[in-house]
Amino acid sequence: MVKIKVSSILLCTESTNKSTMPVFKIAVNELLNSHFHEVIAVTGPHRVPMEQELKGLHVKSVHNKFYERGLHSSIKAGLMNIDLDSDFFAICLANQPLLKRKDYNQLIAAAKSTNEALIICPTYQGKRGYPLFISSLLIPEILDHEDTNLGCSYLFERYSNNVSLVEMDTDACLFAADLPELVENAAHL
Repeated sequence: MVKIKVSSILLCTESTNKSTMPVFKIAVNELLNSHFHEVIAVTGPHRVPMEQELKGLHVKSVHNKFYERGLHSSIKAGLMNIDLDSDFFAICLANQPLLKRKDYNQLIAAAKSTNEALIICPTYQGKRGYPLFISSLLIPEILDHEDTNLGCSYLFERYSNNVSLVEMDTDACLFAADLPELVENAAHL
C-alpha cells in the first residue's frame, strides 16, 4: 500500500452545542485513535465550549467566523488550515458517535489503495453517508466555490467517474445524533 497522508476536518458547527458534548467527545476520541495524519476541528457559534473540550488534545482548533454562510464555509475554514502535504482530507461530522476507529481506518485504507478516485464515500446498503474523503487535488476548486449549506455535494456530479463507494459493515456512516434522545444515549456508547 502507498503511504499517503489523510487529514480529518471535524465540523463542530451549528448542531454541536453543550447538550451534544457527549457525542462530540466520542467523535474526537475515535478520530484521534484512527490513522489520520491530523485532526482539525472547525467550530462555529459554540466556539468556547468546543475549544475547552479540545484543550490538551492533539487537535488543531479553527473558528469559522462565517459559519452562518453554511456547511461549505466550515469546510473551507478547515482547508485553509490543512497540512499542505495531505493527499486526502475527510469531512467528518461531530454528531456521528457510532463511527469507530475501524470505520475511519477502513476508509483511510481505501484512500491509500486508490489510483483514480477523487472522492471516497462510505455506503451502507446502497445509501451514501459520511465521512467523505476528498482528494487534495480538489482543494482549489472547493475554495473557489460559493458557500452553501450543501457542503461539497456538487463534486459528485462533476466527478461521478472518480467516486469510489466503500460498503461499510454497519450503518454508522448514516447515523447523526441531532435528536435529544439520541444525544442522551450517546454517553452509554
